[in-house]
Amino acid sequence: MKETISNISFLESDLLLLKPDRQRQQQGERFLQFSLKEEINGLVSLGDLQGTIEIALTDILPVPQVAEYWLGITNWQGEAIWILDLAQLVGAPNWYRRESISQLGMAMLITIENQTIGLLVERVKGIEIYDPQHCLPVAEINTTAKKRSHRASPTARSLFQGYFLDLNGKPSMLLDIKSLFYLLQS
Repeated sequence: MKETISNISFLESDLLLLKPDRQRQQQGERFLQFSLKEEINGLVSLGDLQGTIEIALTDILPVPQVAEYWLGITNWQGEAIWILDLAQLVGAPNWYRRESISQLGMAMLITIENQTIGLLVERVKGIEIYDPQHCLPVAEINTTAKKRSHRASPTARSLFQGYFLDLNGKPSMLLDIKSLFYLLQS
């Protein structure tokens, strides 16, 4: 009986030691994680999002004489919104030129200069919580990328504030909405 009580005491003390770690994981900023390009995950702060919508390619009306990464416009809640091929901005082929074209995508809705824009990605993976103080600079990931022969273009690097590593050591790139706005203005 005493042994059982002492085992329970050790368990309780172990749980108390684990509790702050769980609290630390729950603290921090919440980010929406999405597939960006092949093995690359992206993140966008939930504070920057208006929402997400599933969108069929047939619902996007192409607009002539705009940059190729602008796939066109679509109707969302009675408002015409531009749809941007986010993966193309970071070096992937245009959505319509990819080997296996998905007819559905997810548009992450953001507002830039009072205009709602849909950032089209293949899929949204879920919500992750990271401490912004643990965001690593993009320059560090380029060293790793060179070893794997995946080099990010200067445009792609400028779109990210940095990256976070998940529990498996896989990076998730943090999208910089302000940099995206400046790129779209140029």
